Amino acid sequence: MRDLYGLSRAVQRSIEVESSANDSVLERKLSELATFAQSKGVQALGDDFTRVSDAAQALGRQPAFGSANKLLSKFAHPTAWAVHTVTSPEADEGYRLMFLADGVAFAINSLIAIRKFVREYYPQIAMAGKEAANLGTQRSSASEG
Repeated sequence: MRDLYGLSRAVQRSIEVESSANDSVLERKLSELATFAQSKGVQALGDDFTRVSDAAQALGRQPAFGSANKLLSKFAHPTAWAVHTVTSPEADEGYRLMFLADGVAFAINSLIAIRKFVREYYPQIAMAGKEAANLGTQRSSASEG
């Protein structure tokens, strides 16, 4: 919720810079998000955030984060990668395969962690998702018959 709020707030600031006014629809949605967050026990949404490196340190995952962050930053900012592979078009094949494998693993592990979190803290959402999936299966079976 904080990430969504921070992103939306950044968009709102961009609009303010360009037009010297707030977007009223976005402002209303920000207020609704804050109200929703409070209903879930999050008292204050703000633009402040915990740096990922600080969160990794607090969770005892700094060594793994440090190496992965350095490596993946080269994908996000590929200057060093481009210089390293300039002599041969095939030179970056190993990097591409590594990024693909690591990216898929990070994505899968993230989805698994989110699913576990939702099931534990928001079982009503998890059940609603199951019911919707079952309804979709039933509709699909009915249309085939």
